[in-house]
Amino acid sequence: MSQSNSYLQIALLPVPLANKESYIEHASLMAGIFREHGAEISVESWGVDLPEGKLTDFRKAVAAKEDETVVVAMMRWPSKEASETAMAALKADTRMADMAMPFDANRMIFGGFEELNLGLYQEPM
Repeated sequence: MSQSNSYLQIALLPVPLANKESYIEHASLMAGIFREHGAEISVESWGVDLPEGKLTDFRKAVAAKEDETVVVAMMRWPSKEASETAMAALKADTRMADMAMPFDANRMIFGGFEELNLGLYQEPM
């Protein structure tokens, strides 16, 4: 089994249920911009089954309100360095300047992860 050098950026976002369509539009636009800057994959997942935990859970992680769900967003980059280069370029990308967010970015959490290739995932043909 080999390990991949791919780098994942994963975010949890609290999104109002009423903003689903605007979130999809926003995510589609962002996916194109990320791809232009080198992202290999961009995946957005709308929370539909988020059980309440005793200590923590997806909703608590982002302080989701009653009328919100949690979206898991993931981008895969060829490497951490490629991700860092892209993030620097995105700061200068004029399309990002006045972009309205259909969610509360102050409660978003995110992090970077080194992808482990355990042989369980196959690339699409």
